[in-house]
Amino acid sequence: MYLSNYEIGKQISSGHFGAIYDASDRQSRQQLAVKFQMDHSINQKEAKLLIELQSAGYENFPFIKEYGIIGDPGYIVMEKLGLPLSKFDLTNEKSKEPHIETVVQIGIQVLKLLE
Repeated sequence: MYLSNYEIGKQISSGHFGAIYDASDRQSRQQLAVKFQMDHSINQKEAKLLIELQSAGYENFPFIKEYGIIGDPGYIVMEKLGLPLSKFDLTNEKSKEPHIETVVQIGIQVLKLLE
């Protein structure tokens, strides 16, 4: 994929709706993430919701720099918040259940979002 203002790097993660890539702003060199989604309506709804949350003063959501459609996929260029969940060791090898510490850390982050 090519977006003129951004340098797209390696894929960070993917799922049912699309994929997320490392990116950087060509002018400011700010580290970003770009999400490409095949369903344009979901892409636009997600971007508009995140922008609305930002405007209302909610924190802990990525800042949206730009969104739109190029060819088939829709895209959202956003602030990079950190590592995807897939990069964390979420399960205990013996029981295949999540580590309690990981569950608590994720729970705290979710609660902060809901405050």
